[in-house]
Amino acid sequence: MKIISIIMMALLSSCAVHKYTPPNHNLDITDNIEINLDFETVWEGTIERATASFFDIDNFEKDSGLLTLSFGTGSASEFVDCGQWDGRQWNGSNHTFTGPYATYLETFLGGNFTGRMKVFIKSVSDNKTTITLNAHYVLETPSRIEGSGIYETRVPAMNWAFETGGSATRKSFFSAPNSPSTRTCRPTGKAEKAILGALKG
Repeated sequence: MKIISIIMMALLSSCAVHKYTPPNHNLDITDNIEINLDFETVWEGTIERATASFFDIDNFEKDSGLLTLSFGTGSASEFVDCGQWDGRQWNGSNHTFTGPYATYLETFLGGNFTGRMKVFIKSVSDNKTTITLNAHYVLETPSRIEGSGIYETRVPAMNWAFETGGSATRKSFFSAPNSPSTRTCRPTGKAEKAILGALKG
C-alpha cells in the first residue's frame, strides 16, 4: 500500500510545474514595551487602538490587566509569511498562481487562518506601565482528493500553529522541483505592531 501511495504521489507531482520558496528569515518582533504613562491611560489607549484596527475584543479583565483579541479578517498573508509559490498545478482545474504561499493555500486548497492575541498590561509605578503580548497563529488546510480514477489519492490535512517570534514547518505531501520538501510559516509582525507600534510611537 505504501508503494502505491508513493507511485500516486510521483504521478501527481509529474502533472505539476511549480516552485516553493520558504521565508527568508525570522523577523525580530517586539513583544513587550515600557511606557512612561499611568495604567489607566495605557489601558484605555490599548482598547481604543484595538477597536479602531482589525481586532475583535473577545474578553477583557481590567483588574488583572488582560485583554484577549482575535484577528484574521483579510488575507492570511497579511499576518503570516509562508514563503512564495510560483507555478501551475492540476487538481481538477488547471490554474496558475504566483504570490504568497499562504494566499495560495486559501485560494486553491481551502486554507483557513485564525489569530488570537493576549495582551497583558501591568502598572510598574504611577507613571510607568509595561505591555506584553503573545499572539497565536493557526493556518490549516482540510484533507482533499487529488487526481481521479486509479490516480486518485487523498491528501491529508495540514496545520501550522505557532506564536509570536516562532514558526512552524510541515513536510509537504507533494514534492516540487528545486524546492525544499517542507513548508514553513511564521508571523509577519503586523498584529504585534498594530498594538505596540502605535503605543510606542
